[in-house]
Amino acid sequence: MDIGNNIYGAFPNGIHDGDRFLMYYTTLSPRIVYWETKVAESTDLVNWRALGNIKWSADPARWELGGSNTRHILPNPDPAGRRWLMLYTALDARLPRYPRVIGAAESDDGLLWHRKHDDPILHMGPLNNFDSGGGAYPQLVPHDDDRLFLYYYGFAHVLNTIEPTRGIGLAISETGKLTDFRRARTPRS
Repeated sequence: MDIGNNIYGAFPNGIHDGDRFLMYYTTLSPRIVYWETKVAESTDLVNWRALGNIKWSADPARWELGGSNTRHILPNPDPAGRRWLMLYTALDARLPRYPRVIGAAESDDGLLWHRKHDDPILHMGPLNNFDSGGGAYPQLVPHDDDRLFLYYYGFAHVLNTIEPTRGIGLAISETGKLTDFRRARTPRS
């Protein structure tokens, strides 16, 4: 896939909407530090046509001014929601080192996305926790009993004084609401 004038293309994932395959991937511009999510379409999984950036129904939230770089798109487990659900890693350009949080958005067509909440659904963990520098690469697993399991890659803040410095995290929503995630382990004190 041609990534144009970008530094690289990475983190692909995709869906089938019934008529075509949509592949989402991350690019980074060499001129500015902003991570973009692009989308391409295919009917045979071999030949792809780039469609450009995904579209948002509103301007970026304050906690995602650096863009987004990883995502998980799946059929929406909420029957009252739009067709597709995307959990994505947002980069907060207001702070040094662009800390990462996880946001949620919905779409009917996989191209135009509507932010579900004004705030991230998973923030950075407390200092000295393995995810005090942020969470990334979200993977949502809906459970039959309406619980939601959110696996993510966590990495430590540079000011952490104890190990570990990164790892795989798990947050669980017992209610099935995206705003009710609680980390499965108690943070260190």
